[in-house]
Amino acid sequence: MTVDPSVVPGLLFLLAELAALAGVGYVIVRVGLRETDHRVALAQGLIVGPAIWGVVVNLVVHALPGMPGAIAGWIVVLALAAVLVWRSPKRVPPRLRVASMFALVAVPLFFIGLASRQTLGIADDYMHLGLAASIRAGIFPPEFPWNPGTPAQYHYGPHMLNGLLTPQFGLELAFGHELLCAYAWISLVLVVGTALLRRGGWLSA
Repeated sequence: MTVDPSVVPGLLFLLAELAALAGVGYVIVRVGLRETDHRVALAQGLIVGPAIWGVVVNLVVHALPGMPGAIAGWIVVLALAAVLVWRSPKRVPPRLRVASMFALVAVPLFFIGLASRQTLGIADDYMHLGLAASIRAGIFPPEFPWNPGTPAQYHYGPHMLNGLLTPQFGLELAFGHELLCAYAWISLVLVVGTALLRRGGWLSA
């Protein structure tokens, strides 16, 4: 797998966004859902963070469509995480050793998943990328490209994440789609792996 140097700034920005959302998710799982196992909370946070951000933004964009709604969503979820950390009576951050081991597993898995994604195409790209582009442009409710004027009643959640998380510099929506697909798959692997690890140990995982 090769990377065009021109996409590096956008790539790093998107990875920073995903890391921030994973951090928010970790806080929600650890404090809000009272998960005691740091490894499980780290894995589940990978999914909970983007999901919470997506729900908040899905509500906000009715009043602030496009990127202003995404910014408002960031303000809300970061404020939520800050309040949870501030009000938590227990230590929230994971131990350095646990976080390091988790990162040592997650980062290689992510790049393996991304390299694997490069062997596949994007099915119905005109729909998936078209929805993401229209949401980014501030069209909300989003419309399917082949049926303009009729709101899309389903199937736009991942496209909203793609359109509003992918930075407008360095990355195209197609590459953002690939990155988010890889992120979703390794999140599933880590959630299942940490659940097995907690219940059955390393052999089960």
